[in-house]
This record gives sequence, C-alpha cells and structure tokens, in this order.
Amino acid sequence: MEGNDEDFKKSKHILKFLLDNTPLPAFVIDFPKRNGLLEKQFKPISKANLEKIVVVGINEFAKKIFKIDTFESPTCVTDLFPSEFDYVLLDLLVTAEQLKTPTSESISSNVNFDGVYAKITLTPLKLPEQEKIVSLIHIIPKKQNETISSWEFGRNQLLSLFDSIDEVIYISDPFTYDILFVNEFFQDLLKDDIHGKKCYEAFQGFDAPCEFCTNEIILALDGTPYRWEYYNKQLDTHFQITDRIISWIDGRKARFEIAIDITKQKQIQQQLMSSKIRAERIVNTVQSPMIVISPEFRVLSANRAYSELFSLETSDYVNQSLFQINEGIWDDSALRSVLTDNIEKSSSYSDFRIKVLIPEIGERIFSINVRIISKADNSVKSILLSFIDLTNQIRTIELEKQARFYAEKRLDEFMNASPIAFLILSADFHVLVGNAQSTILFPNYCNQSDLIGKHISEMHSPYSDTERLEKYRFVIEENQLFLSEDILSIGETKKHFSTKFFKVADGLGVIARDITESRILMHSLQERVKEMTCLLDTSRIIRDESLDIDTAIPKIIKVIKSGWQFPDITAVRIEIESEVYTSDNHRESEYKQRAKIGIDDTILGWLEVSYIETPPYDDIFLTEEYRLIKALGIQIGAAIIRRRAQEAQVQLNLDLEKTIRERTKELKDAQEQLLRKERLALLGELSGSIGHELRNPLSAIKNAAFFLDMILDDSNPDIKESIDIIQKEIDSCNRIIEGLLDYARPKKSEYKFVNLRSIILESLETVEIPDTVEVIKQLDETPSTFVDPHQIKIAFINLITNAIQAMKEGGKLTITLEEKDNQIIIVVADTGIGIAEENLDKVFRPLFTTKTHGIGFGLSIVKNLIFANNGTIELDSQEGIGTTFTIRIAVKGAV
Repeated sequence: MEGNDEDFKKSKHILKFLLDNTPLPAFVIDFPKRNGLLEKQFKPISKANLEKIVVVGINEFAKKIFKIDTFESPTCVTDLFPSEFDYVLLDLLVTAEQLKTPTSESISSNVNFDGVYAKITLTPLKLPEQEKIVSLIHIIPKKQNETISSWEFGRNQLLSLFDSIDEVIYISDPFTYDILFVNEFFQDLLKDDIHGKKCYEAFQGFDAPCEFCTNEIILALDGTPYRWEYYNKQLDTHFQITDRIISWIDGRKARFEIAIDITKQKQIQQQLMSSKIRAERIVNTVQSPMIVISPEFRVLSANRAYSELFSLETSDYVNQSLFQINEGIWDDSALRSVLTDNIEKSSSYSDFRIKVLIPEIGERIFSINVRIISKADNSVKSILLSFIDLTNQIRTIELEKQARFYAEKRLDEFMNASPIAFLILSADFHVLVGNAQSTILFPNYCNQSDLIGKHISEMHSPYSDTERLEKYRFVIEENQLFLSEDILSIGETKKHFSTKFFKVADGLGVIARDITESRILMHSLQERVKEMTCLLDTSRIIRDESLDIDTAIPKIIKVIKSGWQFPDITAVRIEIESEVYTSDNHRESEYKQRAKIGIDDTILGWLEVSYIETPPYDDIFLTEEYRLIKALGIQIGAAIIRRRAQEAQVQLNLDLEKTIRERTKELKDAQEQLLRKERLALLGELSGSIGHELRNPLSAIKNAAFFLDMILDDSNPDIKESIDIIQKEIDSCNRIIEGLLDYARPKKSEYKFVNLRSIILESLETVEIPDTVEVIKQLDETPSTFVDPHQIKIAFINLITNAIQAMKEGGKLTITLEEKDNQIIIVVADTGIGIAEENLDKVFRPLFTTKTHGIGFGLSIVKNLIFANNGTIELDSQEGIGTTFTIRIAVKGAV
C-alpha cells in the first residue's frame, strides 16, 4: 500500500466496525493508486495487476470460507484467495474503474470456487476525511440469496424503526460487551463516536464492565424482560430500562435494551412526595357519544358527539327523561333493566349491546358502557353512558406477504419488550404489526392478534377519525413527522398518550407512550405553584413599607382568591380587631374555612375563605388549602405585629431626635445669650468713657464751625457748604454716641397715657425726608396707650430713618395705625432694597449692619424699646421689593 499505511491505521476502527456488523462473509480491498489518485484506465486483466490489489480487512465469516488462520493488513489477494476468485474480483474492479468516478452503487458478479457457487458484491467506500477509496466485498452463497436478502431487509427495516424512536435503544454482545447497534437518538445524545468501543466505555466512561451490569440476570432469564431504573451520571439523566436477551441476526445471543428518559417524572415526583394526587373526576370530551344521567334516568349532560348523533339541541334533553327524548329508537325495557341493576349494585357494566334506530341513518348496533359515579358515601350520584358503534365490523383483509414479514418472531420480540405501544400500518391503513402494548390504544381489542388486518377507521378510537386519516396520508406521502396527544378511556380511567406517527417503508409507523401520570403530576404541581405564588405575593405586599394596613389588606385579598381551586367563586373576609375587609363578591356561605390571624396565643383577627356557590367536587377544600389558610393567617399576623413594632420604634426615634434638637437649641441659645451679655457688659463699661472723650472734641469742633459761619462772608458759597457739612457730620456722630449710650445704659421708662398718632406725626417731622420719597399716612384714631412717649418716639424715628436710607433712589414710605383685637398695630413699610434672606434673623442683633455708615445699634434699640413698653415687633422683607415692620402694643400699654 506504499505510503498509505498510516491512513488505514487512522480508519482501522471504522473498517473493523463495518466488517464485524456484516452478517455475511466480507473483506475490504484497496484500489491500485498512482500519485495518490485513482487510476483512470485499468490495463487488461493480468497477474501483475492482481498483485497490486491488497486486502486491508476481513471478517471471521470470510476467514472460515477461505480457511485463513492468520491475517495481517495489508496482504495481496493472490496470497489469500483461489485464482478463479481473484480474476472475478479483478474483473469487478475493472468494471468499477470504467464508471470513471466512484459511486455508492454496488456491482455484482457470480463465482464458483472450491465447489461453492456464490455471488460477490463490490461496494466503493470513501474513508472519512481522506482521499482514499476502498471497496467492501460481500460473498453471498447462491443457495442462501433469498434468506440473507430477507435478513438484510428485515434488519434495515427494524433499525430504521428504532432510529425513529426518541428514546435510548442499543444492542450489545453480553459476553464481549461489544456494541452491535445504537439508534440515532442515543448516538446524538452521546455525541462522541462509539464505533469499536465496549458498552461500558461508550456509555459510562469506565475501563471495566459496570458493577451494576444486568447481563448475568437477563442471560439467566433467557428472553424474559427485566425492568429496572438507573441514574446515568455522565448524562445526568434518570432512565427506566427494559433489558432482555434476543437472537441477533447472525444467530448469537444479544442484549437488547431500551431506556426511557424519566428525569422529568422523577423531578415532579420529588416535588410532590408529600402531596396526594387528586383523581380526575371530569368526564373529558371524546369522539364517542357520551351522556350523563341521574339515578332517576333524567339527562344531566351530553357531549357534542351524542347531540350530533341523535340531532338534539341542549334544550331538547337537559333534565328530560332518557327514555322520552329517545323514545322508539331502542329497547327501553332492556336498557332500563341494565341501568336499574347497576344502580342497585353500584357497579359499572361494559359492552351492553343494543340496536338503535338513528334518524336519517338507520339501524346501528352500539355497545353501551355504563359507569356509576358515586358520592363520598358510595351512594349513586350519576351514571355515565358511553356509546361505541359496532355496526361496521372489522373486515379481515389477508395481506399475507406484508403481515408474514412484520409478524416475524424476532421483530415481535423486539417490540413486545418495550412498555411503549408500537404499530405498523400498511399504506391503506390496515394493521400489519402491533406489540402487546398497542392493544391499550384500542380498548375494544384485548388480544394483540385481534388487531392484525383491521382497518384503523373501524377501530373506535381517537386514532381512527377522518381528519386523522388525512394526516396519516400526508405523513406517508410527504415523509413528515406528526405528533399528537390523545385521551383514551381504558376501563373506568382516562389515559393520556403522547403519539408519534412517521413513515416506515411504504406504510405508517405509530409509537404511543402513556403520559397519564405525568399529566396528573403536572396538574397537582400547578396547584402547588398557585399556593406558593399566593404566599409569595402576600409576602411581597406585606413587605412593601409604602402601603399602610388599609391599603395592603385589599391587595392581599385579591392574591388569596387566586390561590384557591376555583377563584371565580372564591370570597375572602379578613377581620383585624374592629376592622373588617372583604372581597367585592363576599356573602355568607356554608362552604367556608377559617383560620386565626396571629402568632402562637396572640390573636389579632380571623381570615375566612369561602365558596359563594356550590363547588364542583364533594371534597370542598383540598388538604393543602387548609394548610395554606393557616400559613396565611400566621404570615399576616406576623406582618401586622412586626409593622406595629416598627412604627413604635420609628415614633420613639422621632421623639428622641426632637428632644435632642430642643435641648441642643436651648444650650445654643443659652450660650449666645451669655456671650451677648458679656459683650454688652463690656460695651457698657466702655460707652461712658467713649461718650465723654468724643463729646468734648465734637463740641469744640461744632463751636468752631458755628463761629466760622458767623464771621465769614457769605460771598464764598463753597466755604459755606463745607461748614454745613461739618455741622451735619458732628450731629451724626452725636446721634451714634447717643445710641451707644442708650443701648448700653438704658434709661428708666417713664410711662404715661399718650396718643400714638401724635407721636408718629412728631417723628415724621423730626426726620428729614427727601423729595424722592412719597409718605403715605393711614392713621386711624386709637385709644391712648400707657407707654414711655420718649422711648416710642425714638423707636419710630429709627424705623423711619432706616426706611428712608433703604430708598436712596426714591420710593414710598407707608405708615398705618389701627386698633384690632384690643391691640394697637403700627406698620412701617418701604419699597427699598429689602433685606437678604440669610440676614433676616440677624438684623435685631447689636453691632450687625450692612450699611457703610453706622455701627448696628438702630434696630436692636428699637426691639428693646418696644419690648420695654409691652410690645412686639415683626419683620417681613423681600430683597429688591421692600421691608415691612409691624409693631403690636396692648391698649393698656406697659401696665
């Protein structure tokens, strides 16, 4: 093989798998090659050309035929086979070369060697990821042609069927652990290439056979199925496994295993271990006519199939006698007798046959199944009658050739080993093959053999209606997959089946799996999810601190309604101490359950859940719902107690913070008052000496200015103006000194009854008011007030002076005087520059001023004087708009 040995080593496991899984004598040869490419023309047949053909693989069957004890790859064909066989083989290779390009089509030729007359078949093969093309050679003894061909066809059909099943299926040798077959679903699940591996290597990743291997068990059972469950850690999957020993196509014993994924069922079972599964009590709508009657034979309900069969409207039969609405169409006495007997015995009756005269159709024969529906006390509640049309008895069509093939014992063993129902139908929908489980799909057929040859439309079942037949035709014609979920009545129970329909050869394959338990578990799980959602949503509402109790409780009521089986007829009532909250639909009902709201011995109220209408089931409330209402009562009670504790804690914190702020403010005020007193004390000590030291030189300057004014000639106006300025500034200094002395050493008040209106007018005359300022006086006559007129006048003058100084560009000065509520109210308002907001609480402090002239005693003196005369003063100012001072003095003044 020159430089190609390495390529064959890489593909050695592939060639070995092909040869080991071929039930015929077979070997693989390599074509002669030049420069790595296939020769386009082959020279005439010669021994030289034969020596170029090498065998790279051979199975045990071929070794026995050609009596080969040992084999090493590669070996020349002339060293292995008789010459007559070699030249026939070379002739096939020449024929293959003349096809110009390699194909997957096989070519054959007859050969007679060593007294054996046989046919050899050459199939070109291209090895994966290589340029190399080899040939697989099969040797078929002539006398075994038909049998082996049938084996091959059966094998292919069977493996095709297994490949269409979405469950794990594989076949292995129980002695060598070699893998003989793996279906496509399992291959995709494993992902890795498993060819040439042992089962424990490929499936478990072990170096030796599994400790839990069931080979010894199933070998001892010798064909009897063995079922067990296993968790595969490598796939993280739970399987329900059925194993048995079968005869493989080459005659040896083989392990057949089908493993059904039950992971989801396991998960659901674990979630519902503490929950009871509620039996289904509602009659499902099916295609066969069904009617429910009372023990008095009055019609309670009927399905659509019954109404259509007898051309009845609902109003025609509800609450009517069964024998009146169907009068004359059947033997009343016989049916009445059967129903009466079943009611008395409280037992069901199957397959009571009766002739029925149906309008516009004629006489039909029906099988009536009578099912007694009992109450909790075993008394009869109602009777369910289901009708099965038996008029068209199943015609037996002899499809000997197809039936014989599909009824082969080996195929029957494979299919009967599975808990899944298998069916194979012909192209015209007659049953060719069905395993033991398939009878479940057709309740009227108890034996597997009864199904064979029957037309699917004659077998009363959801699988046999006209619509389904059209879908079956589409599956066969378009080679498409069709999935459905169906409900079947099996005895007194309803079974759910997941069914797959697919093309098999020229017919239809059917695989049905019972998923009833999964559906029941799913329904129960949904109920538990509703209950958990109810608890979770209630918890979320309770934790929402933005909601008070009166807002949260109505929201909780809506959530609680959704947690019960029948939310549409569920009403809720919550009583917390003296408050009662109810759902919109609440009214008194006999169907109710109650739980306390609180923790341990603490009872805050009661939670009540009721049905305002009669519920569909006799067991009004589920056990889980009793636990749920109790949990909700504890949850709501705990939340109320916790929220009240939080509110109390918050109020305590607020009270503590308020107390701290008040104490802090008192301390700060005391410190400021103490500091202010210290400053004023110091100011009092200095004011006497400062006043004396400043007044004397000011008096001398004033006298000198007066003397100069007298002696100087009036002809020089500039000098005259300068002297006036000196005198005015001296007066200003005297006022500052006077103010300092008045604040530091206040004089004792001398109270008398005075008219405040006259004091205001005197104050206006005292202050020099510019022409740019308009004075508006609104002075009412008020009673005389007992105050110090001198002090009040000083206060008015200071306020008027400040107002005029604030209106340098001009403005309005408004002074009002009125009596109200036994008080005299004086308001001084200007339209000046106003006071900045940050300075409003500072203007009455001594030594605070925003003016370029002055030392900041004006308003503090005003405040002290007003307080000394039993009055109050308030300030309101907006920067850029103006300032308003409001003084209030009691009518009796300082008395």
